[in-house]
Amino acid sequence: TAGKGTCGASQWSAARETARRASKLDEEGLEVAVCRHGVILKGLNMYRGEIFAYPLFLQKELQAATNIHFYCTDISCKYWPYLQKTSVSMPELSPLLQMRPFLSVMHAKAHSTKCEIAWSGRNQEGAGTTAGEEVEMVNSFLSRCALTTKYMTKS
Repeated sequence: TAGKGTCGASQWSAARETARRASKLDEEGLEVAVCRHGVILKGLNMYRGEIFAYPLFLQKELQAATNIHFYCTDISCKYWPYLQKTSVSMPELSPLLQMRPFLSVMHAKAHSTKCEIAWSGRNQEGAGTTAGEEVEMVNSFLSRCALTTKYMTKS
């Protein structure tokens, strides 16, 4: 469902096509693309919460510069249909459909069993045995900076 971030009984604010409300903060967070070794490849500031446009931009940037076959996201089951729909109206995005999405090991546990089986990286041939939690590790490291910037307003 458009704008609904649900999978089974779980619901996430991260799985949205649009932001629901304006924030008092100038930047609401940081979205990063990380290789399986934990190296940050690309990043961007989030201005409107966690919406699909941010991973789409990062995926497009990485696809143009590298030969990536897989990408891991916490919301593959919702992002993939969005990407398919978007690539119909914007054919220049259709090469992104060659990259195969999968759920990280830990985030897959929050999805329905059917979704976990369909999207888990463990079930994707050629994906290897990566945990897919490298972004979480980078975010954990960067969280040390968040204490000083978390409550900064637009002024």
